[in-house]
Amino acid sequence: MPDESPQGNVTDQPATSPPKESDWGDMATRILDDEPETDSVEEPAEDDPDEDESETDNADDEGEAEEEDEERTRDAQGRFLPNDAKVTLKDGTVTTVQDLKDGYFRQTDYSRKTLELSKEREAFQERNRAVEQRESQLAQQFDFAEQVLTAFQPSPPDRSEIQTDPIGYQDRKAAYDEWVASWQNLQWQRGQHQEQQQQTESQRFQERLQKEENLLLERVPEFKDEAKVTAYEKDLTTYAKDYGFTRDELKIPDHRIHLVLRDAIKYRKMQAKKPQAQEKAKGKPPMTPGKRQDAKSNDARAQSRDLQTLSTTRGHGPDGDAAWERALKRSGHI
Repeated sequence: MPDESPQGNVTDQPATSPPKESDWGDMATRILDDEPETDSVEEPAEDDPDEDESETDNADDEGEAEEEDEERTRDAQGRFLPNDAKVTLKDGTVTTVQDLKDGYFRQTDYSRKTLELSKEREAFQERNRAVEQRESQLAQQFDFAEQVLTAFQPSPPDRSEIQTDPIGYQDRKAAYDEWVASWQNLQWQRGQHQEQQQQTESQRFQERLQKEENLLLERVPEFKDEAKVTAYEKDLTTYAKDYGFTRDELKIPDHRIHLVLRDAIKYRKMQAKKPQAQEKAKGKPPMTPGKRQDAKSNDARAQSRDLQTLSTTRGHGPDGDAAWERALKRSGHI
């Protein structure tokens, strides 16, 4: 078969193909050992063993130096810092990595518990609606039973009939006594059912109240101090009524309402001190109103509107839910 290769080449050169994955390790070893990658058939010159060891040590030292530089870069970028490392926040506050972690986990835990409580609150309201419907049906049944008994209520027998019709008297007395027993049994059943229902509602209310109190203490740890709780309750009596809240409405087991009212009370106290600040500012150059002051004024008006909405809707319905969300976002609780 004739040779179809081009003429003039003394030696046929093999076609170049990319190395396989299994060849990468051998190539890397040759590079580290300073062995030139070649297809030449000539034997490479023998290297000095001491020189090879020196080059290997230098390569190891360079690798360690690169790792140290990488670690320093990670630290400079805020990675893998120890828990006691200091961190400066944007507002200039200096804190530790551990405090940041604790704050993150507290916020995450609070968000999780708030979501769980929100679901429980919805389930509680759903149960209340089901219970109210059931109660309405039972009340109708009891009322119907009373109407039936009342319609067939016999007259008490006349004792004078003992002499004239003793047998008839005994029959009428037995029928009347049976009716009285049925009536009393019906009233007893209604009373027992109402008492049991009240106990169940009271137990559920106390369980929900305890969960709400725990969440409130997580968000406002200062309420663990009885003196501060007493002062807050006194402020509630003074300020909450200005927003239309009644004493019974303040007993609603919802920690969110106290978070909002607490911020509102702080704002009202700050506003109460405003005349004193203005008195002290007399004679000083007036401040030029800016966007920041306008923003504060708008925020105060929005807060007042939301509190009025909460008072009107009691936190229920689309308007109440929206007011809750805006108020909690404004106070930084969500």
